[in-house]
Amino acid sequence: MFVHDFTAVAGPVQDATGRFASLEHGVLAQAVVAAWNRHAPVLCAQLRSPAAAFELTLTSVDVRVQRPHFRGSTAIVNLVWSSPGWLPDLDADLELVQFGAASTHLHLMGRYELPDAVERFSEEGSLVQRVMVMVVRSFLTDLATLLETNSG
Repeated sequence: MFVHDFTAVAGPVQDATGRFASLEHGVLAQAVVAAWNRHAPVLCAQLRSPAAAFELTLTSVDVRVQRPHFRGSTAIVNLVWSSPGWLPDLDADLELVQFGAASTHLHLMGRYELPDAVERFSEEGSLVQRVMVMVVRSFLTDLATLLETNSG
């Protein structure tokens, strides 16, 4: 499955890139966990299996970030997250791109795999896919807030 979303951060791309580089991986992992847990109740409310609700809560995630590659003033960072359970594993490029004089866009373009326990064309598969879109949006929104408040 593919996912693409973006949000904006106030300020030039150099500032946002510097602030992103200063974030610890644990902070990014916490942002993924918070985004997933914020939207997992949608799944809990609609899944037929009551046991699944317990399995949906995420306590940790492995986040790997490679050093940025630069194309002009654009920073491109490979971002991978994985976790056992319902959170789909994601392999994405996060681009920090200047957009006008006072704004930086954070674009996330990636591919994710549904967990083995989730059939793609099932009701659960459709729900997980919709929740994943919401998780990516929340993650980017939270990341933008971190970049705007992190003094670098």
